Amino acid sequence: MKKNIISSVFFYFLAAAILVSCASTGGHSWISSPEKKYSSDKYIVAVGSGSSKATAESNAKLAICQQLGEKLSGSQRTVSSVDSKGKNYGAIDIDISEQAIFSHIHGISIKETASDLRKHTFYALAVLNKNDEITYYSSRIASSDMEISSLISSAQKLRGDIASLPTIKQAVKLAQDNEYCIQILSAIRSSGRPLVSYGGLNDVVQKAYDLAQAVTVSVDFSGDEAYNIEQSFVAVLKERGMNVVSSKEAKYILQGTSTIEPTEVVGQTLYVFVRYNVNAVLKSVSGAVVKNFEITGREGHLSISQAKNRALTVIKDSIEF
Repeated sequence: MKKNIISSVFFYFLAAAILVSCASTGGHSWISSPEKKYSSDKYIVAVGSGSSKATAESNAKLAICQQLGEKLSGSQRTVSSVDSKGKNYGAIDIDISEQAIFSHIHGISIKETASDLRKHTFYALAVLNKNDEITYYSSRIASSDMEISSLISSAQKLRGDIASLPTIKQAVKLAQDNEYCIQILSAIRSSGRPLVSYGGLNDVVQKAYDLAQAVTVSVDFSGDEAYNIEQSFVAVLKERGMNVVSSKEAKYILQGTSTIEPTEVVGQTLYVFVRYNVNAVLKSVSGAVVKNFEITGREGHLSISQAKNRALTVIKDSIEF
C-alpha cells in the first residue's frame, strides 16, 4: 500500500513537471523557428532569452539591432589633407558604430513571450516590420534632407561671417543623424543608399570646413605670458577650422590682456600659487562685438614656474568659441 502511494506521488509530480514544461514552452515553435510565423521577406525577427521577462525582451531587441549593426559596425574619424596646390581639405571617414546606431533603430516590438519554469528561463520574440520601417526611414530621411539643404544654403549666404558657423554646424549634426537613418534603411531593404540632395555627410563636413576657413581672424595679446596665451587662442581657433591671419587680412580681430601673478593662500605652506586673469574681446573690423572672454582663477604647485604652467593649461582648456 505504502509503495503504491509513493509511486502515485512520484508519477503525480512527474506529470506535473511535464505539464509545467508544456505549459511553459510547449507549442511555442517560434522559439526555435521564428521565421515560420514571421516571414523573413517581410520581417526581421530575433528570439532573446534571460532570467527574467524584461531581460529576455531586451536581448531579443538587441539581437535585431545586431542583425542590422553587423553591417554598420566600425568607427568614425575626421581627417584633413592638402592638395598639390597647397589647399587644405577636410574630410570624414564614415563607419557607423553599433552602439551609436542602436538608439536610432525604430519600430522593434515584442510579439511573443514564454517561460520554462524548470530552467528558470524566459523567452521573447522581437519583430521589425520591414515595409513599415522602410516607409518610416524614407520619410525621415527626406524630411532631414530638406532641412539640411536649407541650413547649408543659409550658411553659404553668410560665407566669411562668423554667424555662418553655428548654422553649418547644425547641418553637420543633422547630416550625422541622417547618416544613421540611411545606413539602417540600406540594411533593412538590402539595397543601395538612398540619394539625398546635399550629397552625403562627407559633403556637409567639407562645406563646414570651407566655411570655417572663410572666417579670417587676427589675434593680439599683451601682458604676462602674452605669447603663450595668444598661441592658445590661435590653436583653439584653428581647431574650429577658422583661418588665423594678419590684422590687415582679417575680418575679425581678437585682442586681449593677461596677468599671471604670485598670490598668497592663508594656511598653505607646501604649494605656491599664482592668480591669472585673461580678458579678451572678439570684434568685427567694423567694431561690432562678437564675443567677450574672461578667464580668471588660481593655480598652485611646488614652484612659481610650475604653477604658471598649470595656469596656462587651464586657460587654454577654458577657451570656448
